[in-house]
Amino acid sequence: MIKKYIEFIKEGKTDKFKSKKTYKKGDTVETKYGTYYVNGMPKDLDDLWKKSNSIETQEWEFGKRNIKIVNSKYFTEYSDVAAESRSWFDDKKQPTENQVRNAMIWSYDGYGDYQIKSGGGTKSDSIYISHFKTTIADQKTGNDKDVVILKKFSTVFSDVLIYIDEIQELQDLTESQEVRNIRRSDHLGGVVSVLIRHEAGWPTADGGKKKKMAPQEWIDDLYKELLDEYDKEEINEYLDKIIEMLQKEMETPISKYDKDKDEFVPVDMKDKDISNDERKLKAIQKIKLKI
Repeated sequence: MIKKYIEFIKEGKTDKFKSKKTYKKGDTVETKYGTYYVNGMPKDLDDLWKKSNSIETQEWEFGKRNIKIVNSKYFTEYSDVAAESRSWFDDKKQPTENQVRNAMIWSYDGYGDYQIKSGGGTKSDSIYISHFKTTIADQKTGNDKDVVILKKFSTVFSDVLIYIDEIQELQDLTESQEVRNIRRSDHLGGVVSVLIRHEAGWPTADGGKKKKMAPQEWIDDLYKELLDEYDKEEINEYLDKIIEMLQKEMETPISKYDKDKDEFVPVDMKDKDISNDERKLKAIQKIKLKI
């Protein structure tokens, strides 16, 4: 079952969506899965890697130290890695040690998004290396590119297995405050948009080929989530912005193309359909009364 976002936020009400700390390259973060270096290694390990005379030696030195690296710089406002990966990643499909050793390089899928390597040399026969990748948009070019979110080295097979809840926990612990702020705003907008549709009488739940009305219990949970995560002033300020936008839309003249005149002409306001906007405004007033 997919957890709600609120279940991953463990702080008190005044600390909602607050970043745990600002991590520098080589800092460590602790989870129930172990200790991870953030965005790279500290100088001593970096030097060890660079001074090793072969890939085999590098992997062996890191494997016997059980090194884990999380690249939290890729947890951005444009890529909710845990949520996006949860839709395709199934922890039940974890490989056995024999499967990995027999394959040498085992992949979860054909793209190598989750991959485990076994052996590769005299020393590295006794180590395992795994990685977890995701696709993000390059901030300079806008093109898609694959990046490694998590990489593990160990001489113990179970240490390099990767789990979706592990990715979620690392994301929650290391996201920057800037990203958290954007996520918080997006989350508020998402909850409010569903409640507006519900209060306007429009279907909000997936019913197969067509939408259907959500159960009242689900709507009650959304209201609770809204009040648990945001204060009333903040919610009302957001709702007032929507009201202002809707009112402007209702007042804005619209045009239509007149083929006889071969130009766009104003539409008489009495012919302008504003019923949907009016329903939204009434729905917002209902929400205001309930919070």
